[in-house]
Amino acid sequence: MQTPTTIDLANEPVVQQALEDAWADSLPGDPGRRHEEGGWVYRDTTTAAFTVRRAPAGGRATLDLNTPPVVVGAVVVATFHTHPNPSAEGWEPGPSAGDTRSA
Repeated sequence: MQTPTTIDLANEPVVQQALEDAWADSLPGDPGRRHEEGGWVYRDTTTAAFTVRRAPAGGRATLDLNTPPVVVGAVVVATFHTHPNPSAEGWEPGPSAGDTRSA
């Protein structure tokens, strides 16, 4: 089984849905309640099917993705999370140095 590329993951419906759900759940339009959401993308080592597990909700600019849950017969192939804070308020919308290192 080959490691999936970013394009492979972006084209995978289960990943697309997870990204949409995480964005909506991060409440980007609510300045008082917006927070980071995300999780892990797994690939089944037998079937090559993708699944997603969500992390507990994070803080305004934090999310702990350090301890993925064990999924028997699958391996983590990617992490993802939202940045719901707007750049108009001085927030950086792109990945931080820590995001890049962990990816």
